[in-house]
Formats: sequence, C-alpha cells, structure tokens
Amino acid sequence: MDVFVSDIKNDTYSEPLNVGLPLNSGYDDFAFNIDSDTKEGYFSSNRPGGKGADDIYWLKETKPLIIENCKQFIAGVITDIDTKLPLENAKVLLQDENKKEIEIVNTSADGKFSFAVACLKSYTVSASKEAYSKDSRTLKLKKERNKINDASMTLKSDAAVKKEADIAAQKQKEADDAAAKKEKELAVIGKKEKVEKIIAAEKDIVKDKDRLLIKTEPIYFDYDLWYIRKESKPILNKVIALMKKYPDMVVEIGSHTDVRGNNQYNLDLSSRRAASTLDYFLEQGIPANRISAKGYGETVPIIKCVPDHSCSEEQHELNRRSEFVIKSL
Repeated sequence: MDVFVSDIKNDTYSEPLNVGLPLNSGYDDFAFNIDSDTKEGYFSSNRPGGKGADDIYWLKETKPLIIENCKQFIAGVITDIDTKLPLENAKVLLQDENKKEIEIVNTSADGKFSFAVACLKSYTVSASKEAYSKDSRTLKLKKERNKINDASMTLKSDAAVKKEADIAAQKQKEADDAAAKKEKELAVIGKKEKVEKIIAAEKDIVKDKDRLLIKTEPIYFDYDLWYIRKESKPILNKVIALMKKYPDMVVEIGSHTDVRGNNQYNLDLSSRRAASTLDYFLEQGIPANRISAKGYGETVPIIKCVPDHSCSEEQHELNRRSEFVIKSL
C-alpha cells in the first residue's frame, strides 16, 4: 500500500519505483491523483493525525520527482601511525564482496578519500603507499541513504618498522646476554658447590693455596732415572681409580727433580719422568684428553738445597717427586 511511478513507453511499463517520503509513509498510502498543469492533487492514507480511518490529503509538487537507488559513502583519512600526519598520494582501493576491483583513488594533500557506494552491500577498502605498510577494512552497509561510513586507516613507514625491529633486536640481545651471564654465574656457583662436595667426600683431594691436589704417598725416582718403580704403581692406581670415579676430572702430572745437575738436564729428566707416568695412566684406560704431563725440573723444590751438598740423600729424594694437580673437576 504505497504509491509507485512507472514510465510508459510503446505501451510498455518500466519497473515501478517507490516515490518515497513524504508521499509514502509506514502506513497505507494509495489512490494518488495529480493535475499535471497545476501540480496539485490528492491521495488517501490512514496515517496518524487524520479525521477517520482513511483520509483524503491534498498535495502540491514543489520539486521534480527524482528516484535514486539507496546511496552511501565510504570515506576517511590515511595517516602515518607514528607522526599522526596525513599521507598524500596514498593509494586506496575499493573492492566488492567478491574482491572485484571497483575503483582506485589517491588521497589528497590532507590524506582524505571518498567513494560513492550502494546500500546493503559489503565492501573492502585497502590502503597502501610506497615505503609504508598496508592496511585494509571491510564494511557491511545498512539501508540508510547518504550515510558516510568511516574507513580511516593508519600506515607505518618501513623506516619506523626497521627502527622498532632494531630496538627489539637490541633489547633481545641485552636480555639474552643478561640471561647467559646469569646462567654462567649460576654454573660457576654450581661448579664451586660441586667441587666443595667432592673435596668434603674425598680425603685424598686437598687444597694447596690456589691449587687442588690429589694427595698420595711419595712417588720417588732413582737418581738420574725416569722409570716407574714397582712400589709406586699401587700409589698411581689410587689416583687412576679416583679419576675413573669422577669422569670429568682432568689431571696434570707434575714431575720434579732434585737440584743436582744443571737446569736444562733436570728439566729434560723431569719431562721424561712425567711422560713415563703419563704412559702408565694411558695404559690403565685414562683418556688422553683427561691427563697431561709437565716437567718442572728443579724449579719447585720442597726443600731448598743451596748449595746442593747441603741436603742429605733423603732430602734430595723428597724433591724427586710427582704431583697430581686437578685442573678441572
């Protein structure tokens, strides 16, 4: 119950179109009649405010009847997300619900754009600009004539993205370095605690100033010789058993001579004695990466014999010794 208009061409009626407000209302509107010369006429309606159920209303046409499809606008401003300034010449693409391109515009100096669109449809608006990120929005329009739908968007410059990425990477590096430092500190603390527990549990592991030694009965060498005495092997076996008990233990064999003879000769002799002891450890199954040998000659005596005849043979024998220094535990 509305008033419609249709063009008649060659005895054919075009699609009837609703003439809309104010003639039509949400009530029954019918029986339209108008004088084409005076532009005055009548119609019937049961809208509120009348005298009866259906009333006759007088009308006068004050402007030509133009019937348009329902039209709205999608508009907005494209700005820089960081500076908040408008972006000129940003490309804005309008697509229908099937992603089909409808129109492309460039933003004005103030970053603005606008599209005229139909009601009751869905559209996607995408914005882009060289050296900037992209963004898009999807809008589902309702039936409201001439409504302006906001599709403003913010874009981020590639330079800003890189700067933020660099800052994030630097912060991550600092965090990783701090975590690694903390982990290293905890590892050192844990290592110290582990060493202290082992020292407490093993009576033969002792501290000597800044060194950690495996305490043994004296291992002596005959004067001017480097072979392992038979009575020394059980002593060495105790050191080997301790190394097998602690697979992470790394030991240096330090060999020493008495002061008799010249320095170079004694250094060579102690090196041969250390190597002889090392060979015995290797024969007993100690891996080569866990045992090393070094000759110190007469440089680190227990008893200083100056001159050399000032010491007894027993004192010289004390200086001819091997020490087992723990390098890692």
